[in-house]
Amino acid sequence: MKVFCEQKQISVNALKNWIKQFDMGRKRKSKVNQPGSFVTLVPERAKPVIPFAEYLLPDNRKLILNHPVPVSFLKELLSA
Repeated sequence: MKVFCEQKQISVNALKNWIKQFDMGRKRKSKVNQPGSFVTLVPERAKPVIPFAEYLLPDNRKLILNHPVPVSFLKELLSA
């Protein structure tokens, strides 16, 4: 322990406190292969988003609006 602390440039007391704080000194019973140790998660499939509007720009890029917007916004967008 002393050699390790010298290599890492920490005091032996600091290491002992760290071990005590994080309960590193105690051997724990393995939980591997015990039934019920993991919970199965099944993610829901994302529903496809149907765009509110699509606008094809002159350089062939698409502007896709997924949510309704005010008509004034669309007019300003188209006039730009």
